[in-house]
Amino acid sequence: MSQESKAFIDQIVGQILPNFTGLDVKNARKIVKSTRKAVSKLHKEYADLTKKIAKEKEKEEAKKLKKEKKIADKLAKSAQKDAKEKKKESLVNLIVEGETTKTKK
Repeated sequence: MSQESKAFIDQIVGQILPNFTGLDVKNARKIVKSTRKAVSKLHKEYADLTKKIAKEKEKEEAKKLKKEKKIADKLAKSAQKDAKEKKKESLVNLIVEGETTKTKK
């Protein structure tokens, strides 16, 4: 457990424990131990949930980027296909025009 986590747990326990007054030493130690354990468990669950949320966000971002890349690839492929068709059409026009000029001569 990191120092920040320990400091956070100590701070929370310090705010909770003053509410338990009038106990003898034995029972006070039990309360301190159980309170520290419960707060530690809560802190760990919180940390796990924040990590899980961060992973989900990264996964969504990766999915979004993949989708955008797929769209960009489709557009590039379409543009390439259009350029290829234009080139083919211009070659056909060149041949057709060449035949017309030959027949006129």
